[in-house]
Amino acid sequence: MNTTATTTTAQAAPLPLPAPDSAVGMGWVCAALFAIAAGAGAIRSLFRRDPPLRDEFVTRLEYKRDREEAAERYERNRVLSDKLFAKVEDMGREIGETKVSVEKTAGDVNRLNSKIDQLLLSGLKK
Repeated sequence: MNTTATTTTAQAAPLPLPAPDSAVGMGWVCAALFAIAAGAGAIRSLFRRDPPLRDEFVTRLEYKRDREEAAERYERNRVLSDKLFAKVEDMGREIGETKVSVEKTAGDVNRLNSKIDQLLLSGLKK
């Protein structure tokens, strides 16, 4: 028996390229250029940062200026809060004094009512 194996090598047939001056050929060229441009844009976006890194950090001068402004605002607010606290304390004292005065006046009115009632009762008994 003669066993000879016949092997067939299947080679891929080359794709027919369109003519360079045809519309299909120009379409392929445009598609390739767009793909290259998109790839370049993607690679560029890997190395670019929005916003730039330098815009996110402050310089030493900006930090010093901002720290001094914050210290000035803190001092102004502290002085204002001290003044407001002093005014609130004064108003509290005045309210206390007014309360004492109202209580004294209420006592005087009650005594006066008692006297009027006594006079009216004594006038009715006569």
